[in-house]
Amino acid sequence: MAKTKVQAKGKEKSKDKEVEKNTTKSSQMIKLWLDKVPIKVIYKQMGVRYNFVNNVIHRYCKRHKVVFTTHSEVVESKKSIIQRLYFDEKMSMKDIAKKLDTHPTYVWNCVDDMRQSMK
Repeated sequence: MAKTKVQAKGKEKSKDKEVEKNTTKSSQMIKLWLDKVPIKVIYKQMGVRYNFVNNVIHRYCKRHKVVFTTHSEVVESKKSIIQRLYFDEKMSMKDIAKKLDTHPTYVWNCVDDMRQSMK
């Protein structure tokens, strides 16, 4: 009986491997992307290049007329944070530079850009 259990287990394992072989990397990437996983997570998880995943997703979108979305969270840029702190919260440029751990010249340039666009 021990041999039949081992053989049965061996057959089950081979079926799992066959299923894995039938699903290609591209189909796995598309499935993950459709599950709203960002491309930067997919390429790291699968151990391939970012460009490869990006191309597969774009080809899929073209073929099936699906709108491409990045599924990544929107992050506020450092420049917009600086402008918000300076103009809305009335913080000094020195305090902003310390708070964001950035160079005071960069803070000044961001504020100056906003002033120039307001004129």
